[in-house]
Amino acid sequence: ESTDTPMEEAARIVDLLKEYSKEHIKFDAKAHKYAIDGEVIDTSVTQYIYGKKDIGAWGTPSSALGNTVDKITRDFFTGNLKRSYPNLTKEGLKNLISDLEEFQKHLDMKFGGRENYKVVADEFYIASRFTTYDEKGKSVIKLMAGSMDMLIYDNKGNFYIYDMKTK
Repeated sequence: ESTDTPMEEAARIVDLLKEYSKEHIKFDAKAHKYAIDGEVIDTSVTQYIYGKKDIGAWGTPSSALGNTVDKITRDFFTGNLKRSYPNLTKEGLKNLISDLEEFQKHLDMKFGGRENYKVVADEFYIASRFTTYDEKGKSVIKLMAGSMDMLIYDNKGNFYIYDMKTK
């Protein structure tokens, strides 16, 4: 019988997810396609939520800004902040860091202190099966894959997935 705390067990689960991700899930950023064990997955989490659509002329700049915010968030929670980042002014960076500090205070209050939760800010891919229905109403099982902006687990072994948004 395991004598691990729920937090230690959660840490082990995260390590297993990361290991599985490295071994089995690949992402082609240019095509925005995931593959599991070489099989291309038709749906990303983003496509599942927002649908497959042309994101137009603003898609590339907004995607670049979103990726920058994700990077800064990861760097903030791993203690690796840099002085500047692409796609963001010094004032924008200052404001984002201020928002992240407020978010961290919120997490500290929510969980009763930093010792009661762990932020997993490094990027790794996850995949899941989901059920949808075809035009005849027949259920079809599909796969989707994506990456989490941030995963948090607490001292009770609960997991929380956060998706950072820019506006």
